Amino acid sequence: TGSSPAAKKPVDATSVAAPETHGVDYRIQQAKNFAVAQAQQEGCTANFRIFDSPFGNFLVPVIPTRAELAEFFSLSLN
Repeated sequence: TGSSPAAKKPVDATSVAAPETHGVDYRIQQAKNFAVAQAQQEGCTANFRIFDSPFGNFLVPVIPTRAELAEFFSLSLN
C-alpha cells in the first residue's frame, strides 16, 4: 500500500535515448569537419556546401552566379 501505481509501471527504454542522439550528432559533425579538412588539404579553395544523405556526407562545390559575384564585389569595395 506504500507504493504508487506509477512506481510499478515498467520504464520504456526508448524514452531514454536522448544522450544517444547527441552522440550521433557529434559523429556527424566530426565527419563533416574531417571532409572539409581533407578537401582543404587536397587544395580545394572554392566554396562548397555539405549535405547528408543515407549514403554519407557529401561536399558539393558551390558556383556563385554573376549576381552573387557582383553583390560580393560591391560589398567588398565599400
